[in-house]
Amino acid sequence: MISKKGVFAITKTECGANDDIKTYEKCNHGGNVKMLDEQKKLIQEQHRLEQAQMRNRSKEQKARTRRLIQEGAILEKVFPWVKNVADLEELENRLCAISKKAE
Repeated sequence: MISKKGVFAITKTECGANDDIKTYEKCNHGGNVKMLDEQKKLIQEQHRLEQAQMRNRSKEQKARTRRLIQEGAILEKVFPWVKNVADLEELENRLCAISKKAE
């Protein structure tokens, strides 16, 4: 039985006495690669780890976004004139000037 998807074709083969080799071979432009069950499990574990890292990155990004929004809200509450400043460079300069006066 042969099924094709993209550039890969998957063909069913007989393994015989060797149980370590799975019953499918991956063919990519004629090159056969026999994958051991341990290799397959390792790849699956790597993908699980990558997915967990992506979830953690996403949580960290959402937490950072939330923190920045909250800090911006506090800034607008303390300095209402911030809402009317159109240029970020001007905002930075005015806040630096306020900071220097406080010292």
